Amino acid sequence: MNYKAIALNTLKEYIEKNPEYSLGQILYSFLRKPISGIEKFNELNTISDEDMYTIIERAMYEEVDEPFEKK
Repeated sequence: MNYKAIALNTLKEYIEKNPEYSLGQILYSFLRKPISGIEKFNELNTISDEDMYTIIERAMYEEVDEPFEKK
């Protein structure tokens, strides 16, 4: 499976469903929760495309239950 393309399409869908969010808020919404095996931001390059797709998809569905709160 081409998880990179799937993750990008899911991210696009997420952005379209939340037009009021800035890009920073979109990125924050799926990077704010711990990612298994990642302790530092500079370790993001170790996440596989499949795992990144899963992270983005999970964040998109969690926004329905726990919307991002603007400060």
